[in-house]
Amino acid sequence: MTLLVLGLVLVLQSAPQKAAETVPEVALRYSPVFDGQCSELTNSEIPPAWVETLNAKLDRFQAYWNQEGSRLLGAALEIVGKPYPHREMIATLTLCRFRSMSLPLILNMRFFLEEASQSDGRKALPLEHFPGLVFHELLHTYLFEHRYWENSILLSKYGKEAFLVKVHLHLMALMRAAYERLGLSADIKAIAEWEKSLNPSLKRAWEIVEAEGYRPLVRELQSGSADK
Repeated sequence: MTLLVLGLVLVLQSAPQKAAETVPEVALRYSPVFDGQCSELTNSEIPPAWVETLNAKLDRFQAYWNQEGSRLLGAALEIVGKPYPHREMIATLTLCRFRSMSLPLILNMRFFLEEASQSDGRKALPLEHFPGLVFHELLHTYLFEHRYWENSILLSKYGKEAFLVKVHLHLMALMRAAYERLGLSADIKAIAEWEKSLNPSLKRAWEIVEAEGYRPLVRELQSGSADK
């Protein structure tokens, strides 16, 4: 009986892990050190009240990502069929005038605080948009690790576009596919419209994805034609 149980354990341990099961744990951390230096370099004020508000809401943002964001990323990994390359990720939250990015993983939280958003002439985004921001940046790391750009026919078609346009085509298509799979079509449409308002490159990338349709770009990821 003991040998049988041991054998079953060994079989389970050796079984290949499904891509959707490799969603990393994402820890959200506010960095006063980063914001202090960023504030000086960009000459952008970060009132202490904003920091207090963000810290007060931090657990809520974390819980919402854990609940909803992990579902989105899991759906994307399942669609492509490739595992996420890291088991844990630390996301640095900033209130400085600094763009979100994937490496290092930095998230601009000004969008989600009423006072900070108003200072930038915008309305604060609802909590429902937060997983989309994290999801977007995590997909950059995911697709980069799988070298999605190699041998892509569609990227060759748009070879004259700006770099920031090209690096978002497969990403936005995969975002759209994951949201659609989870029945969240209205959410991704709202996120797309918001991203279009951020800068011309994101606007152009979404326009191309909408013109081509997201399925051809996703098929490149699934088939491996964009993954050597």
